[in-house]
Amino acid sequence: MKRTDTPTLSGPLHAGDLINSLVWPRLLRAAGLALHPGRLGLAAGILVLIGIIASIPGLWLEAGTGPRVTAGDALGGAGAQIVSGVLALDHVSVAHGLWKFGVDAPTQVVNGHPWSVVIILIPVLLVWGVGGAAIARSAASEYSLREKTPWPTALGFGVSKAASLVGAKLTPLLIVAVVVGLLCVGGWVLLRFPLVQAFGGLAYVLALGGGLVIVVVCAGYLLGGSMLVPSIACEGTDAIDAMQRVYAYAMARPARLLVYSLVLVIELVLVAVVLASIANAITSVSAWATTLLLPEELAMVAHAAASGETISGEERGWSMNAMASSIAFWSRLPGFLVGAYLISFYFSGGTLLYLMMRLVCDGQDPSELWRPGMPAGVVQHEPAEASDEDEE
Repeated sequence: MKRTDTPTLSGPLHAGDLINSLVWPRLLRAAGLALHPGRLGLAAGILVLIGIIASIPGLWLEAGTGPRVTAGDALGGAGAQIVSGVLALDHVSVAHGLWKFGVDAPTQVVNGHPWSVVIILIPVLLVWGVGGAAIARSAASEYSLREKTPWPTALGFGVSKAASLVGAKLTPLLIVAVVVGLLCVGGWVLLRFPLVQAFGGLAYVLALGGGLVIVVVCAGYLLGGSMLVPSIACEGTDAIDAMQRVYAYAMARPARLLVYSLVLVIELVLVAVVLASIANAITSVSAWATTLLLPEELAMVAHAAASGETISGEERGWSMNAMASSIAFWSRLPGFLVGAYLISFYFSGGTLLYLMMRLVCDGQDPSELWRPGMPAGVVQHEPAEASDEDEE
């Protein structure tokens, strides 16, 4: 395997040599990789399928409630705060919005509908893992091997690794759940009853050990969770090996991982703000132009539908109601495409993050990538073009 820890430079040192030897600028390719039509299509499929699955609890929950509604409200509010923070150059507001998006929103969904989440968790992880692996494999092949992978081929790869993908995302959560459960039972047995309270106090050190396990697993999941699916996509291994690799990288170079993750987050936020502004402009201009010659009342209905507002339809005929429903449906399309791009960026960026952390921690060149048909964990090196960035 080619090692690239120390680039070999010949002749006088130039500024370009210093830039080419850096790792983090390579992460900036994530925005372009995420725009690939095949990867955008896969991301759109993920968004649609997860939306359908998240709507299933609506069969037994009250109307207007459920994981899908809670997630939509929480993510929408967080996204709006991020956009407003960027436009106002308020980094604190952006940071709060990112925290709400990545931590508070999932927490609200779980706390609000715990049993519904348990029911739909496996199907959601299956769609997320299979679709994400397809995007990650496609992005890795393009970046590392300079090969274009058709989306059906990439999707077939994801399906073939379905069990490992679900296991990689689910195992850390199960570990935390088991340890929390053991601590709950142990605390109830050893700290509640007078006869064993003294022993329970002495054994409390075991609870600290359990707390350490929870913190380590959660920290690794938070730092390296975006690399779990790409690890399987790049190495062709199983869930256990993917977890070992990702957690090893997270613990070996946590500061480097934080910096690289921050680069990707800043890149994503800036691109997302631009795309969200374009999407909003498209819907606003379309509504304005198509209603210029309409009566005021009809124009108000069209504008309200385009902006997603709910207005009473009792006094309107079926034709106007159908028009408003259609306008509302199509007006969501630009925002939907922005959401698909965010998913594509998450997996494309996570793939680059994994390859760069593998380079930093193991010295393994990004051009070394596992191919279907090879033993799991055995990679193939592509010397031509794949590592031009290292040798320019």
